Amino acid sequence: MVLLVPTVGGLLSFRVHTFATVEPASDFVESLSPPELREGLVAFWVLQSPPDPNAEASTSVEVVVLVRDPEREDHVHLTSFVDMESAESFVRLEVRKGLDLQQVLVYWAALVSVEADGAGSVRLSPSMPPSTAVDISVQEEEAAAALAQEEAAAALAQEEAAVALVREEEAAAALVREEEAAAVLAQEEAAAALVREEAAAALVREEAAAALVREEAAAVLAREEAAAVLAREEAAAVLAREEAAAVLAKEEAAAALAQEEAAAALVREGAAAALVREEAAAALVHEEEAAAALVREGAAAALVREEAAAALVREEAAAALVREEEAAAVQEAEEEAAVALVREEAAAALVREEAAAALVREEAAAALVQEEAAAALVQEEAAAALVQEEEAGAALVQAEDDGEEEIGDREGPGIDEVVDEVRRVLEVKRWDKSSNLFGGFESPPGKF
Repeated sequence: MVLLVPTVGGLLSFRVHTFATVEPASDFVESLSPPELREGLVAFWVLQSPPDPNAEASTSVEVVVLVRDPEREDHVHLTSFVDMESAESFVRLEVRKGLDLQQVLVYWAALVSVEADGAGSVRLSPSMPPSTAVDISVQEEEAAAALAQEEAAAALAQEEAAVALVREEEAAAALVREEEAAAVLAQEEAAAALVREEAAAALVREEAAAALVREEAAAVLAREEAAAVLAREEAAAVLAREEAAAVLAKEEAAAALAQEEAAAALVREGAAAALVREEAAAALVHEEEAAAALVREGAAAALVREEAAAALVREEAAAALVREEEAAAVQEAEEEAAVALVREEAAAALVREEAAAALVREEAAAALVQEEAAAALVQEEAAAALVQEEEAGAALVQAEDDGEEEIGDREGPGIDEVVDEVRRVLEVKRWDKSSNLFGGFESPPGKF
């Protein structure tokens, strides 16, 4: 007995269960869960030949075609027919469409009804397969059956050949399609590979270009930094040159200023020295003229006195004449000595002024020493002049005494006037340490 249990969602698709007797088949049906599976259940006895026509008419007999599922061997698709010819035609047609003949099962089937009572018990009817018809001439039937089988085999072979040819054609077409698809796929893969290679090459080129750009940017940056460093160095050098030039200019300006100041000082010193020399010369000239005038006046006065003395001498004794001549000689000598003294003092003053101008250009210490030495020399000369003045004064006093004794109360030029005039000419100013060392001495017409 064959039980076909419908699959979930399947159309004429069943799961095959086979049993040798009815009892285990009944137990299996009772065990089905959910019970709704019993509604679509198909049960039949499998027969190898048509049933006996004299059998019970209530048994329904059909030809069933079972096509196995290639992926699930216990699953089949069910198709039933009323006779064998229709079933065989169906099988031939399906084989032409590509159905594998090895997956096809064709049976005579005696249908079995499935009934369940209220207690859940299941009854399968008929419980035994029906009997088949027995032909008295078995050989004829066997021969006819063999012929039919041969014809069926030949037809089946033709159908299989046709199916094989169709399959070969389909396989060839499929192979062609596969080859074409493979070629297309290969072309697509080659194109994709080419695209990938081109993309990789483009990426490499872009990376190389980017690297080149980075290198160029780095080179440009390095050149800019080098230029900046060079510019800074040049700016520093220019600044250093400018500072050096400024320092040199300052030094040159300072040197020029020092030279100008030295030149100015030298000019001032020269001018001062020239002025001093001019003043000294002028003073010397004035003093010489004054001394000459005084000498001339003194000489005239002396001549008058001498003439008066001569008159007196001529009037008086020869001794008085001799004394007058001696007095005149002494007076003349004194006058000459006074003129010589004035000249010496003027020359000494000029020398002192030149020495003072030279001492100004020397250092302070040396100048001070030289000034002190000059002051000492001036003091000595003043002392000598004072001594000479005192000697001259003493000589004049002696001459006056002698003149008074000889002349007496005679009228004539007064000896006192002559003495006063000589003293005025020979008057010398004493040096004062607190005053200017080179102030000179007072004498008409000015101060030397």
